[in-house]
Amino acid sequence: LFGVLQGISTFGFAVLAQLGNNVSALTAVIAFENFTAGMGTSGFVAFMAGITNKRFTATQYALLTSFMAVPRTILVAPTGWMAEQMGWFGFFVFCTLIAVPGTLMILWMRRYQTVHD
Repeated sequence: LFGVLQGISTFGFAVLAQLGNNVSALTAVIAFENFTAGMGTSGFVAFMAGITNKRFTATQYALLTSFMAVPRTILVAPTGWMAEQMGWFGFFVFCTLIAVPGTLMILWMRRYQTVHD
């Protein structure tokens, strides 16, 4: 649910790109995005805590949180060029769509974990 809400918040920026200069809409989209980002991060941290082995918690948690930072560190480099090529609307629609595989993977992992627990 939190991942879906994060995708919706990203799409809010695409809507904002279509609306143009609208401070109220900008405020609403940013507030919703910040709220859903917090929800998603909390859910992901809880997930990581749940899959760590108690004997190796510190090491596993440190590695998992480091892996969490990789996409936002490496994939951020080409986004300026992408936004320039696609336009803001297209860029944010693209960002929304690339969230779908990750969301589906979470659902698959949840089902796999439920079956194998």
